Amino acid sequence: MLGLSTPQKRPPVAGTHITDQQARLYMDLRRTHTRDIAAAKAGFSASTGARLEADPRLPSQKRLPRNRRRPDPLAAVWDAENRADARGDAGIAAGQRAGGDAAGAS
Repeated sequence: MLGLSTPQKRPPVAGTHITDQQARLYMDLRRTHTRDIAAAKAGFSASTGARLEADPRLPSQKRLPRNRRRPDPLAAVWDAENRADARGDAGIAAGQRAGGDAAGAS
């Protein structure tokens, strides 16, 4: 049996994000090890280590909120409804949106 008695660490998968803990570990290891060794011990590639050295912020500090990729196709409809509600128009009352009567009587 070739080393099956000890649990094997799964290799990192390409495209997975590194964690803050991995970044901190890499920076600590980098003080005493080469880039290749520190990156391998932290669980990512040497090129990711180079990227961390170029911009040492933690990964959680780099991520921006994700914006819409395309315009909202219903934005005009929602804006029209919101304007009608603000003016108090009887076009679409709150009760009618839910399928019931606005006054609650049948």
